[in-house]
Amino acid sequence: MPIASIAYDLKDRLEEPGCPICQVAVHSAERFVKHLHWWLINDGSIRESLLRDWGYCPQHTQLVAYVEAQMFGDWLGTNILFQALDRHIAAELAQYQVATRASTPLRRILDFFVRRLHLQPEIPRSVGCDICRHSQFAAASTLSALLEEIQIDPERWQPLYLHSDGLCLSHLLQALQRHAEKWPSPVQWVLANRIELLHRQADAMEEYALKCSWDRRLDEKTEEELHAWQHSLAFLSGYPASALLPPGQDTGKRE
Repeated sequence: MPIASIAYDLKDRLEEPGCPICQVAVHSAERFVKHLHWWLINDGSIRESLLRDWGYCPQHTQLVAYVEAQMFGDWLGTNILFQALDRHIAAELAQYQVATRASTPLRRILDFFVRRLHLQPEIPRSVGCDICRHSQFAAASTLSALLEEIQIDPERWQPLYLHSDGLCLSHLLQALQRHAEKWPSPVQWVLANRIELLHRQADAMEEYALKCSWDRRLDEKTEEELHAWQHSLAFLSGYPASALLPPGQDTGKRE
């Protein structure tokens, strides 16, 4: 059985708009950053990971400062972390500058041997950051837990899933690629549900386009037709459908 806390968290995420596994990743990243600011600002392993990766990805770099402002109203922890990171990157770039400068023949020869001896500092090429890896692990664990729960207790979990926005394309593909053998029944059920929804969305969007033509311009568009494009983009992106429309903007009229 999945860990109870994962299942409990999953129920909350299924009640939120958007892909529930994407929501797990978002909430997991936020919890990690909150824990970072409460307990880990001066933790050696956190500092080592931060310096090794040259910081966090752009999204989570902003999250570090945003969460601290929400928690404490200042940026003490952010200053502590990033002053160390800035000094580290400056030192690494200075070494890279020296190692790649080739103003004279002698310098070029020395540079050649520096590169051969791997003395030139390596610019990080890892995908994502430490917070990305943490949130991705939480998302992967929750996806497995969701399929397990649907397998074990379908009468309880299938209605919860159907009431949600369902898996986005990325996590649906992960379910197919990683869990189709272990959990074949729930994977096929989730897949069949998504195929049905995609056909309905495509039909609604086609009808919307037809009603935009001159000869049908007076036909009233249904709610499903007005919002099918949002649900399509939500499936492709994992974001809630409501997040894909600026506040107060009408979806049904073309001036």
